[in-house]
Amino acid sequence: SGPAGQGYPQVTAGPDGRLLGFPGDPVEAVEGACRGVFSGTHVVEREVFESLPAGVPCGIVDPVYRELIAAGLRVDAVPLAGAWFEVGTPSLYIDQQMEAMRREALMLATEGLVRMGGGAYGSPHAHVENARPRPPYLLGAGCRIKQGAMVEACVLGDRSQVAAGASVRECVLWENALVGNGCRLRRCIVMDGVSVAAGTEAEAVVFTPEGPVSFE
Repeated sequence: SGPAGQGYPQVTAGPDGRLLGFPGDPVEAVEGACRGVFSGTHVVEREVFESLPAGVPCGIVDPVYRELIAAGLRVDAVPLAGAWFEVGTPSLYIDQQMEAMRREALMLATEGLVRMGGGAYGSPHAHVENARPRPPYLLGAGCRIKQGAMVEACVLGDRSQVAAGASVRECVLWENALVGNGCRLRRCIVMDGVSVAAGTEAEAVVFTPEGPVSFE
């Protein structure tokens, strides 16, 4: 909850963790209750799925959770501290990647990364050839920044590559992505295994296996 959660649907839980209400529900005041953004992460007992009719699409909140609560069964909410990021559009996805690095909110032990300064992360197996990336950045295992390339505020996935003379700013490269010689990219996403042709200039574009898609 708080400023980061304003404008997003909120759920309400009692002091014991029991879920009291979903977004839009009138909820009776309960001492010690808390409200927060629903992250969309679920842990569900197998029996819940076994009770659903086969081959019929249904929502998880309505009817599943509402019916469980109506039957007197317990549905709990687990409050989580820390940063929460909305990444529902390409623009937000890029912005929040940068914000997570600036906040130093990444789990280093999980990702196998080391801190390389304020807002800068890198794998010991990243290769930087006479270039100096500018934070915030994340350099995945096996990624390569070729000599003369300029990388600023970027995420480079494992085994991605920025070729000589290329410039990438506020970009996210997924695994095995390739930015060719002399490219000029700003606020772009390059998906897994996609190569951006040498000399390409683009802003606010997702490079997909089927071709580039503009946003914003």
